Amino acid sequence: MTELEQQRKIIDEVDTKLVALFEERMAASEEVGNIKMLNGMKILDPERERLILADRVSRAENPAYHRYIEEIFKCILSQSRKLQRSIMRGYEKGRLSGTAAYQGLNGSYGSEAAAAVFGDSIYNVLTFEDVFREVESGRADYGVLPVENYSTGSIMEVFDLLKKYEVYIAGETYVEVRHCLAGTQDADIDGIEQVYSHEQGFYQSKEYLSDKEWIQTKVVNTAVAANMVAEMNDPAKAAICSARAAEIYGLKILRTNINFADNNRTRFIVISKNPITDEQNNKISIMFSTPHVSGALFEALGFFKESGLNLAKIESRPIPDKLGEYLFFVDLEGNVGKIDVSATLDKLKAYAPSYRFLGNYKKLG
Repeated sequence: MTELEQQRKIIDEVDTKLVALFEERMAASEEVGNIKMLNGMKILDPERERLILADRVSRAENPAYHRYIEEIFKCILSQSRKLQRSIMRGYEKGRLSGTAAYQGLNGSYGSEAAAAVFGDSIYNVLTFEDVFREVESGRADYGVLPVENYSTGSIMEVFDLLKKYEVYIAGETYVEVRHCLAGTQDADIDGIEQVYSHEQGFYQSKEYLSDKEWIQTKVVNTAVAANMVAEMNDPAKAAICSARAAEIYGLKILRTNINFADNNRTRFIVISKNPITDEQNNKISIMFSTPHVSGALFEALGFFKESGLNLAKIESRPIPDKLGEYLFFVDLEGNVGKIDVSATLDKLKAYAPSYRFLGNYKKLG
């Protein structure tokens, strides 16, 4: 190996270390951006950057490198600001920055909700709990989950998982649900014997299915149902899914709009590892329990009445191992930056045996 090759080898090894350190620094800078957004702080802090530059230059042992080090750190600080601005701009425009996990396959209503907020930066996992695990582990920046359908009500599994995992709600979005019956290209309504869908798909289409003697097979997702029917390629089998899923998996639509409600929308929440708040947020979600005494819930809800805060939703879930006791999930209108809102939440927190802030957010996508 020549002397030139030896020096280039040293440079390559040092560069490898520099890249790893730069990634570590940018990850920390991203967290700083989230903290700044949470506290309404500005991106640029001129005095802080002046001190950083002076400190980094002073650490160089060779004075001949001082001006080069200063230029390098000016560039690093510029890129850090750029990253932090992208976080804030993305949220202000209703599009969070980062990757998002959703449950199901491409073509599911969950994929539509995720794409509406995150574009192409999405990927699928098998179960709702997998979405929580992806966010908790940091493999995904966000998760997209259905919590409520206008026709069939709340999706209790997701509420139970909100109890289990320390995550926050960063936003919400809505998807129009239009179920269709889809089969293979040579399928015919009269020849259908078995139909596949998620349990919500069956329930939302119960009126259409009421006079059918088809075997109903539940699967984890409507897009999974479409994929299964496509793979089996059996004209006697069909799926209840979206028209988009039918197109993706090459199925023929046998009937459209088979759900019983015309205004059939599903509300999806976006979860994150850290809370995201700003002055534009207008919905708050909390979770709390009450003392196990008569009138306790009435007392708790009275705090909102006293302050004039509007409750948008309340849902209860049983507390394991405490028969007759419940956790309450409440959505209310407001921003935690407002004095009356924060004061009301403080009163509830002091009254409730358990209390958790789930997020202050807005509609996205």
